[in-house]
Amino acid sequence: MEDKNREDEHPWHWDPHERHPHHYRSWRDPVGGIVGGLIVVWIGVFFLLRYTDVIPDENWWAYLLLGFGGIFLLGGVVRLFIARFRYRGLGMLVPGIVLSAVGMVFITDKVAWWPLILVVVGVVIVAGVLVRYFTKRRIEEGE
Repeated sequence: MEDKNREDEHPWHWDPHERHPHHYRSWRDPVGGIVGGLIVVWIGVFFLLRYTDVIPDENWWAYLLLGFGGIFLLGGVVRLFIARFRYRGLGMLVPGIVLSAVGMVFITDKVAWWPLILVVVGVVIVAGVLVRYFTKRRIEEGE
């Protein structure tokens, strides 16, 4: 029987940067935890407003989606301003735009322009890919 080093048995003793560089950055990212906490706060505030009839009975779910979208947008914008986590900014911006747009469409009863949501999401994705491509290219060229 081999004598194993106790540190090799437990994953929290590994050097996460060496094996999983993105995992190393993600567990040190405070934005995800803040967004998660804000989602729980929004659910509580939403039900409080719902039970006090501030949010109407019809389309109540649209207000819920709008709140989630706003939280994701806030998280995405914050990540875009923190250079270390900028590569993950679109991961929150896209769902934030979609959820906010769907919520607003049904709150304002302008259901006919919902395809605009798809156009905006597509433009955001293409812009994000182009920004990453040109940023990486500029770094590789040494500018």
